[in-house]
Amino acid sequence: MLKDWFDVERRPFAAALLWGLLHAALFGCAFPPVGLGPLMIPAMVPPIVVAWKTRRAWRSALGFGLASAPMWGGHHWFISDISAAGFPVLVAYLSLWPGLFVLIASKIRRAVPTLPALLIVPAVWGGLEVLRGDVVWNGYPWYLAGHPLIWSDSARFIGTVAGVYGVGAWLALSAGLALDVVRWFKGRGKATGDGPPEGVVKGVGVAWALFLVMGAVVSTPPPTRGPGTFRAAVVQTNLPQSNKMAWPIGERLKALDSWLALTGKAAEGEKRPDVIVWPETMYPGLFGLNRESLEEERRAGLSAPASPSGTGERIPSTLFAQRLLEKQANLGIPMLVGAIAAEGLRIRLDDTGRVSVTRDREFNSAVVIEDGRPRVERYDKLFLTPFGETMPYISNWKWLEQRLLALGATGMEFNLSPGDRPVRPEIPLLRPAPERKDGKPEPPKGPAAARLATPICFEVTIPWLNRRLVFEDGQRKADVLLNLTNDGWFGASDGARANHLLISRWRCIELGTPMIRAANTGISAAIDARGRVLVQGVEGSSRGGSREEGILRAEVSLPPDGETTIYARNGDVVAYFALATMLVMLVVSLIPSRTPGGRTGGGERQKDIVARIGPGPSPASPARAPQPPNR
Repeated sequence: MLKDWFDVERRPFAAALLWGLLHAALFGCAFPPVGLGPLMIPAMVPPIVVAWKTRRAWRSALGFGLASAPMWGGHHWFISDISAAGFPVLVAYLSLWPGLFVLIASKIRRAVPTLPALLIVPAVWGGLEVLRGDVVWNGYPWYLAGHPLIWSDSARFIGTVAGVYGVGAWLALSAGLALDVVRWFKGRGKATGDGPPEGVVKGVGVAWALFLVMGAVVSTPPPTRGPGTFRAAVVQTNLPQSNKMAWPIGERLKALDSWLALTGKAAEGEKRPDVIVWPETMYPGLFGLNRESLEEERRAGLSAPASPSGTGERIPSTLFAQRLLEKQANLGIPMLVGAIAAEGLRIRLDDTGRVSVTRDREFNSAVVIEDGRPRVERYDKLFLTPFGETMPYISNWKWLEQRLLALGATGMEFNLSPGDRPVRPEIPLLRPAPERKDGKPEPPKGPAAARLATPICFEVTIPWLNRRLVFEDGQRKADVLLNLTNDGWFGASDGARANHLLISRWRCIELGTPMIRAANTGISAAIDARGRVLVQGVEGSSRGGSREEGILRAEVSLPPDGETTIYARNGDVVAYFALATMLVMLVVSLIPSRTPGGRTGGGERQKDIVARIGPGPSPASPARAPQPPNR
């Protein structure tokens, strides 16, 4: 019978494997490209069933974790084009976490059987999510349980209070409560023998009911209309990452001409933008876009042949900066450009004409260009992407880093430095004052400038970092999040691009702050302060905004200066409380304790032994003493 195959007590590995496949299917389909967010609710049931039923926690954890590997591989297959050696390692690493939930929750439940699932499930689920997303290997906060629940008013409300980690813990709490309710109704608090489908169906039903009741009781309020609006025109580029990593100077110049033409088009229209934005590292010059680098580049007077063959017209290296700066000056609109910036740049030519270039530090930056010059102050990326721009822990030993790069990511260099502090560029808000009936102009209304927080690429997925960029000591320091990103790394995976956009929306919810995204290869978008997408994709888009070149025009409301959220004030307190609770429970479960059954959990072990060897003699028919053999 099908029910027997799902019996974790009898088949701790095989049944856990089947439950794991069910969990992986539901969990994976909740995210883009399928994007059926409500599936995340039943996806919580399989790991809880396995953790509560198994008597062989290690075997069941192994089976459950292995079952999730195809799902993780499907969502991350684009990594295989970047690092064929790193792809299986990443999949194996991510597959550990579902198994860890089964292992830890089962151990705690067996050791302290009086603890309700209402406490165990959210502590373990929430604790493991914050460990994976924020702690281990500098954190990987993608594919969290709360992400697909953005469709729910109640989830968005919880997000303003406890962040997306808190949403996942709240969902786990609902699932744990559902289990407690089902067990109480079936056995008045005693463990039952419910197996699939009866117990599962009831558990899912109760979880859904709790979720919908919460949604009816609480909801996110509509965005507060602020003192003004902010307009941006995004130039969405479509440069594949493979081209960008091997980019001849002639191809760079063609790309620059195309993007400058789009920049001129972006300045047109009835509503003039306050800023024109280029995505992450899209400045195609050979050196940095900061003033210090440009001065050194002009001094060196370098040029290079336009053709890869080394023949034909030679192009001055300063031509890229010259054309970009002239374009901005002619338009008279500030530009925010993703570029490399270098400190201590030194360009030297020896007697043979060979060029040597050294830098003290190099940054992934967001540079504001105004009046035909880059501003001195710029935002340098604070958090380098793990295994994309740095190797956590490993980068402390450069020789080891270089060997691992040669093994798994040939051609990549981890030579970037993190920024020193948050920088929030201010963009003037140029609004013509309406004339009164008497012909005199009205005094200007609203703020004179918009303060920007500019998380770059992976940074937008990190809750605590964006909180630091937008707020300081509980006070709002930025009005708009402007995310520059290069999603060319995702290759042909439009699902990964959609997932990056989904994660970005949670930063708006947590911080009550609108966002504009400028993405190479898409998906560029504008998001309001409650996480709702106002517009996405370029004008005339036919692909949902992915892998197209064009312009996105966006206007978002600026939040009132004093408006904040509970999450903005307190951060991930709920998430770390869940982690601390899980660790305390785990330590308690590992402490030996003398009970009538031996150590804590001895009673469970006795039951398991009885189940294997059969019951002992009946009390009504005591065993006879052994008789001596006949002689």
